[in-house]
Amino acid sequence: MEENILQAQQLVRHFGGGKTLLGKQRPAVHAIRGINLQVYKGETLGVVGESGCGKSTLAKMLVGLEKPSEGNIYLNNQHLITLLQKDPKQLFRQVQYVFQDPVSALNPRKTISDILSSPIAHLLGMTKSKREKQLKALMNDISLPAEFLQRYPHELSGGQAQRVGIARALAVKPNLLVLDEPVSALDVSVQAQILNLLTDLKSRYQLTYVFISHDLSVVETISDRVVVMYFGRVVEQGPAQALFNNPSHHYTRLLLDSVPIPGKPLIVEDANASELPDPFNPPTGCAFAPRCPQATEHCRKVMPELQQMNQANHQAACHFPLTKIK
Repeated sequence: MEENILQAQQLVRHFGGGKTLLGKQRPAVHAIRGINLQVYKGETLGVVGESGCGKSTLAKMLVGLEKPSEGNIYLNNQHLITLLQKDPKQLFRQVQYVFQDPVSALNPRKTISDILSSPIAHLLGMTKSKREKQLKALMNDISLPAEFLQRYPHELSGGQAQRVGIARALAVKPNLLVLDEPVSALDVSVQAQILNLLTDLKSRYQLTYVFISHDLSVVETISDRVVVMYFGRVVEQGPAQALFNNPSHHYTRLLLDSVPIPGKPLIVEDANASELPDPFNPPTGCAFAPRCPQATEHCRKVMPELQQMNQANHQAACHFPLTKIK
């Protein structure tokens, strides 16, 4: 039986809301709308979807950088928000976050040595001599010379800066990394190097990843399981190979068809049907219905729940899925 390292139950996140000084009700943005999620030890869970679907908000909630408006998160069977309030050091020794923009995520006034030393000193309490030894080991892990420890972030390339960002996350020896679009700001050739590095580190240190991305090819390369998000909800999830080879949700099919392939005509969606629903006034039914070629009046009125497809651990939230229901 697979060991559950992270579990999210009915997560909801609203932004805004409340009342103005004049007593008028402010509209609230519904960013996350009832997500259930499980992450198993040793896997890479890919989370994919268009910009604005709630991926980054979800990622920040999973490490305690955002608090859910409703719902619960459990990390190694401990309530994450309770742990954050009572013992944040213990929380951040277990889970770390890798940011999207590698350069802006690093303090420009500090050397790489200072940047990497800070979490080690604060969370692990190592002596200076042990910290220096740990720093050299970290630089070796990310394939950068030890001389780079005396450099500043502006002296690094984007790929080098992201390696440092990964090293900072690894410095406290967590068992879970949440990576928010870690290669989207990098050139394609550098992306491949970072993905190879992440694969090597995962194997070497028995890490677990939650990998957030809008790039399907990247997610397919690195993930064991994949979650597809649309408008703050999970619309499909399952083993990576099954999901990419036989998608069940029409939105997943649309995403796959939008990936450019040499020699294959690109399917262009009608511009009027490509807009996301109003986040201030979410629909009662399926949010994808206005863009779905198979949508009916039932789809527009009734929200579909995740249901088991004919392949193991493959689920889709669709009234009329592309593959058979078990």
